[in-house]
Amino acid sequence: MQIELDQRYGLANLQKKVYRDRKGQPMKKKMLLLTALLVFCFSYSTTLALGAMQSAPVAVKQEQISIAAVERMPNIPSPFKMRDWKKVALNYDAFVFDFNNTGKYLPLIWWDKTHHNFDRDGFGLYTYVGPRSAREGNRHEALNCMAAVVGATLVGIDKSNQRGHNWVLMCENYFAKDNGENVYLNTTRIASGRSFWYEVMPNLLFYELLYYYPGTGNMDSEMFTVADRWYEACVAMGGSVEPEKLPNFNHTAFALKTMKPFDNGKRVEPEGAAGVAWLEYIAYVKSDKEKYLTAADWCLRFLQNEKENPFYEVILPYGAYVAARMNAELGRNYDVDKIINWCFGPSDARPGWGIITDKWSDYDCHGLTGSLTDGGGYAFAMNTFQMAGELVPLVRYDQRYARAIGKLMLNMANNARFFYANALPAEHQSGKQWADMYDRNYCMGYEGFRKHGRLITKVTGEQTVNGTVLSGSYTDTVLRDKEIEVFKEKDASLKHLWTVSVPPGVTNVIADAYTEGAIFKFSYSTNKDGPYTDMFTVTSPRLKRHSTGMDGMINFSGTVYIKAESAPSPSGENRQGTLYVDFIATSTESNIIPYAMGDSFSSYYGSGETDFGLYGSSHVGVLGGIVSTTNDEKILQLDLLKTDYYHADAYPSYLYYNPYMETKEVKINVGLEQRDLYDAVTGRFLKTAVKGQTSFTIGPDSAVVLVFTPAGGKVTYSKDGKKMLIDAVVVNYLLH
Repeated sequence: MQIELDQRYGLANLQKKVYRDRKGQPMKKKMLLLTALLVFCFSYSTTLALGAMQSAPVAVKQEQISIAAVERMPNIPSPFKMRDWKKVALNYDAFVFDFNNTGKYLPLIWWDKTHHNFDRDGFGLYTYVGPRSAREGNRHEALNCMAAVVGATLVGIDKSNQRGHNWVLMCENYFAKDNGENVYLNTTRIASGRSFWYEVMPNLLFYELLYYYPGTGNMDSEMFTVADRWYEACVAMGGSVEPEKLPNFNHTAFALKTMKPFDNGKRVEPEGAAGVAWLEYIAYVKSDKEKYLTAADWCLRFLQNEKENPFYEVILPYGAYVAARMNAELGRNYDVDKIINWCFGPSDARPGWGIITDKWSDYDCHGLTGSLTDGGGYAFAMNTFQMAGELVPLVRYDQRYARAIGKLMLNMANNARFFYANALPAEHQSGKQWADMYDRNYCMGYEGFRKHGRLITKVTGEQTVNGTVLSGSYTDTVLRDKEIEVFKEKDASLKHLWTVSVPPGVTNVIADAYTEGAIFKFSYSTNKDGPYTDMFTVTSPRLKRHSTGMDGMINFSGTVYIKAESAPSPSGENRQGTLYVDFIATSTESNIIPYAMGDSFSSYYGSGETDFGLYGSSHVGVLGGIVSTTNDEKILQLDLLKTDYYHADAYPSYLYYNPYMETKEVKINVGLEQRDLYDAVTGRFLKTAVKGQTSFTIGPDSAVVLVFTPAGGKVTYSKDGKKMLIDAVVVNYLLH
């Protein structure tokens, strides 16, 4: 039995409610008070009578759980400058989906006419601004292209019918039908079994697209095909009902073709279990098939049993969200706190990975996601945006994290602007000149943001002292591509010098090279005539990266000579051979703090034209869809439903965090219909029967989870007393 019990009206509100008689005429004051008293007494006695039959639950304040990493963040980050993230996302969509965009490296989009998986054209977007491949074919990624379609959708763009094109349908081309694996993968021609996160994430993006565009192509049926395939993977990794066993995700990946886990001997990516848990639970929500729920439970129980932090890239937050949701909707008892704190790091699966809580020089960088340790900190745009997408809706199902997530989001939303060229001086970023020239709205973000700048310096000159250059020149060594400089020994002896000018800092020399028939030694000096310091030898007949530091030259700046010369074989003989050099440069961790950049041009790889990364920027719509400002720019309105995919019926729900040490009034617009404003944190109504512009107060350093409910709706409770409903829609999960 559900018991109806309207707790919204105390005596003061009751007076307002009975302020007019049945004819609509104002009542006299004495009559008003008498009527109010009688109604109050009747309500009180009715409550006691109901309590005698069954104890009716009472919504109580949800005591807030602090997150240690968030407590290290300031309430208000400094300097404070909040971008309009919805506008950024809208501008980004217009910029990258424009075939007529002109300028250096533009346009960024092309038609894919290879027709893999489906007999239709698709589209491709560059991974970075500045192509490393031709503008054609299937060399594009779901993590980039599908994310761009999801992100645009989250800020209100209908991508199923935009300028005559159905971009959503074209995303179906990532469904691996041709190879029989029948899941979404990162390119249209690839097999699974390389990396969990690269192979689970496209399926997460696919589910998100399908939520907003049901009925597209074959996507409705593909949802369950995907769920079936990952269920089968769980079984193949050890999951079973009788006897009860859990799948083991402590692998690098899973190959769906062979139905066997894959290990590369370098890393494991157990966070894949979090993504599969989310996929399986959503399939259960849509189908009510128990096997999907079983798989979701397997995956979450695997995570719960882990002793070490499994965070690897971007998927673990899905595990925190689905654990909280299953606790709320099904009465499970998963340790949400454990998984949430794992998301903040430091990770064990990827040492040092987590959410940054630091100030770099004069800039608060709290809330950005990436490495906590690489060069003192290295945040990434994609990881930051994706983190918001799952931690924010989690608050609907466990309001105890409202303050912590609200505070995190204020820091994250403010500091994410550092991924863009208009946030820092030119000397603190690697590509401002291109952005100033071609990205006037500054909607294209850098791949990452570092505490210490890491700068690639390319070779600017060369001299062959002995030996022969068979093909190419030093200009063929400035990018990691198929253009190679080739040297032939003369009389079993080669001596070649490259010239590079390095900035002050800690510098490494890096080279991608291989050999045929001989061994070659690399060394460096600040003087052309030496002495030279040995670095490494090239012995492999396969292309390999070599790297070493320039010992004793910290903060040296100026010209460095890098020498390649013949070296004796282990047996002592000098054999005639050939040296192939694809890439050679220096990588300097500079004293510039902080620095916006990426792995493409400035960092260790140094193989691209710029550090502006579409595959990170394409996710900005997550922030754009969630984050809005109020009358106070430091009190955000966070949409709890925007990325709460496949949720049950719900009323508009928002998270507000007040970072001030004093009570603040927040002005909002609740729409044209009358609403009651219910706070799921305190379990009380803040306003009743309001519409249009209204306001509410929020206490110092605290959060409100505001649900816009129908005015005068009936309050009921579920049989177990753990859900509060208004007009049969859950507005609060009373778990604690």
